[in-house]
Amino acid sequence: MHKRAKHRLLGVLTGIGSALLLVYSGIQIPFLNAAAVLLIPLTIPLNNYLFAFSLRCFLGLAATGVLITGFSLEKLLAVLVGGAVGVLLSYFVTYIHQSFTTYKASE
Repeated sequence: MHKRAKHRLLGVLTGIGSALLLVYSGIQIPFLNAAAVLLIPLTIPLNNYLFAFSLRCFLGLAATGVLITGFSLEKLLAVLVGGAVGVLLSYFVTYIHQSFTTYKASE
């Protein structure tokens, strides 16, 4: 569980950082939005969670960040908040599961 949470956090930081570098460098990739729509679902079955999450964050932010607007900043915030909520929920579910299995074992 801790490994996956660490990979999620590193993936968010890596994906966001590389997307912001691409966007703020001024490189224009006109087909990036269409490519992101096609490639993001393909990252779901990847076994390397760090790579998959980094790629998802990168594609999502780079596609919306091609036109720097308030929307791309909202997307950035949504990715950060979503990652934090996912980590917190995974720790909560793990805690509940461990409590339940300990309770069952004590009966």
